[in-house]
Amino acid sequence: MSTVTPSAANGLALGTGKDLARMTSWGLRGTEDLGPGLKALLVLESGFGVDDGRSQQGGRLLGRQAYVGLDHAAAGKLTFGRQYTSLFDVLANFSPTEFGLQYEPMILGTGVNCRSDNVAKYTGQFGGLTAVTHWPFGNGV
Repeated sequence: MSTVTPSAANGLALGTGKDLARMTSWGLRGTEDLGPGLKALLVLESGFGVDDGRSQQGGRLLGRQAYVGLDHAAAGKLTFGRQYTSLFDVLANFSPTEFGLQYEPMILGTGVNCRSDNVAKYTGQFGGLTAVTHWPFGNGV
């Protein structure tokens, strides 16, 4: 039985095995019920390159998202930290690739930054209407 090291040159062949498992990100998500309709929330997400294991998003450990917030069933959600912008939230719903970042035409066509640092963001559902807005306090991508 021969051992084959997966590489781009051999089509990521695993030798005799037929399964391939990859992990490109890790993260933590949590919520805590604070009372009638109110929850505290936490999101910490990191991304890394599958070929070299290096942190993506400019080398940041928690470069995808890192935010805390409050979510109220009637009033909406208010979050603070590094997170996706409201423009991303709106445009991703209309992406033909269901937002496959590597080949995403939305990003290539508009040049927008999907994430921003130090952001206060509000999202609310009012019947069939969704309202979303954000404000960056010292923007970083």
